[in-house]
Amino acid sequence: MQWPKWMNTKEKRERFVFLGSPIAAVCIAVFAIFKLWYQPEHREAKSTFHICRSEFKMDCPADALFVGCKSPMEVQTEECAKLEIRTVLSGKEGNKCGTFVAEAFCSVSK
Repeated sequence: MQWPKWMNTKEKRERFVFLGSPIAAVCIAVFAIFKLWYQPEHREAKSTFHICRSEFKMDCPADALFVGCKSPMEVQTEECAKLEIRTVLSGKEGNKCGTFVAEAFCSVSK
């Protein structure tokens, strides 16, 4: 095996190993500590709530988010970055836009 010119003697190779090994070990330890203890800030806040689409607020349950006759997906842009309708709890026709109550899951709140 042919060594590079700066490592052509046994003494230089031993010096390199003597100094290089602890430096590599320190670098690995610093990286491991960084990966174990550093946790980036989680901006994701998840919540489940009821959403109600109706012409009149009185047709909606008290605990539901009233959106009027807008699409429930418009809440996605106003309240949360990602909205998922999980379960339709009730729905009936009538009035201008009917009444629709569903369980919604909001992830990544704004």
